[in-house]
Amino acid sequence: MTQDWLDLLCQMLPEVRAGLFLPAADDNGVAAATHWPPSSPPSTELRSAADMAAQRQAPVSSSRQDQDTPELLLAMPLAWEGQALGVVAVNLAAGAERQGAVQQLLQWGGAWLHLLRAGAAGGGTQAAPLQAADIGPLLATRDPEVLATLGASLLAQKLGLDRAAVGLVRDAGDIALGISDSSGADTRSVLAQQFLAVVEETRAGGDPVDWAGPQGDAQPGREALAQLARASGHHVAARTLRRGEDTVAVVVMEQTSAPAPPVQERFAALASWLGALLAPGTRGGTGDAAPG
Repeated sequence: MTQDWLDLLCQMLPEVRAGLFLPAADDNGVAAATHWPPSSPPSTELRSAADMAAQRQAPVSSSRQDQDTPELLLAMPLAWEGQALGVVAVNLAAGAERQGAVQQLLQWGGAWLHLLRAGAAGGGTQAAPLQAADIGPLLATRDPEVLATLGASLLAQKLGLDRAAVGLVRDAGDIALGISDSSGADTRSVLAQQFLAVVEETRAGGDPVDWAGPQGDAQPGREALAQLARASGHHVAARTLRRGEDTVAVVVMEQTSAPAPPVQERFAALASWLGALLAPGTRGGTGDAAPG
């Protein structure tokens, strides 16, 4: 599991030359390292940076110009809600100006690793464990509608939802809509129009939206959300996914029964890392995307 995680994390950094992960020691003091690429052992420099970051419990970085190619070495501890996950270190053909963006992506990777481990342990309230291979199809496409549909389907599958939708904000400001388990959302359909209305309403409101029940008992200013809840007969919620101050996507989820608090927490966690993955500049690069 950890090797798959590190493989895909490094694939999201096109300038990466090598990667290393030192998991936090278990109760027996054992911490087996994982490296990328698997066929090439990590350099002494990379291992030393990871060890130093583990000892200091703080990021360690260095940069230099090697002839015409810059080099950035970054090692940082990963944690989730105060629980140490380990230290990840990468060597990239990039300048020091990329450090902040790379650091944000590695932090996102820590949240993803936590979700992977929770799935493997059967923890949480998810209907299906989150696997590293789940990320592959999202990394493979550049089509906004396909990406939004894959993201919505993944969210629905992992939470056992009746339906989910993702509205991905394009560079021009319009919305690419994806609905779970569909080959593509016909924006002329009533369902798509209802989802688009919720996406635009949530995008304008900015804050996470509480659940609306089938009776349409949404919080003030959420008429589109209430209308979708009444029309579907489901409990509906929506959440913005941010990149800095900008909204990069809105996710909407439907469930027949009222969700328990753990499900709502799971939705927030999954939505956060999905938002970072969907954000422009993160996929196939080292942009400064971060979950909101």
